[in-house]
Amino acid sequence: MMRSLVAVGVLGFVGLFGYFFVTNSTDMSGTEKAKDAIARVGDKVLDEGIASAVAVRLKSEFGLGATRFLHVHHDEGTVTVYGLAPADITVERLETLARGIPGVKNVQVLLQSLPEHLLANAAAKRPAPEATP
Repeated sequence: MMRSLVAVGVLGFVGLFGYFFVTNSTDMSGTEKAKDAIARVGDKVLDEGIASAVAVRLKSEFGLGATRFLHVHHDEGTVTVYGLAPADITVERLETLARGIPGVKNVQVLLQSLPEHLLANAAAKRPAPEATP
């Protein structure tokens, strides 16, 4: 199992490297293209890792249902959290949680309130608490 995961990871890195190497249309030598492709792969992996860490932190704090329509993007130290959220999730709380992740320098939050029909559906799917005897 572990070998399979390592093999998939290596293939992913090689695929990204190949993509960035081939799509670089500047007049660079092969060595310069390779260095540029490696730097771009590193940046992409770092960006995705930090965005995933912020998303996990939000899900662990607010739950899956509350963050269902929230999206996270990271680029060069700036995290953008955007989407729909219940009224009890505040911009300040999202900023505080995102700033707690290493590598995050700036945070932008773009939120809209969840529409009533989505709130009603979420409440209807939530299991009712058991009666206490």
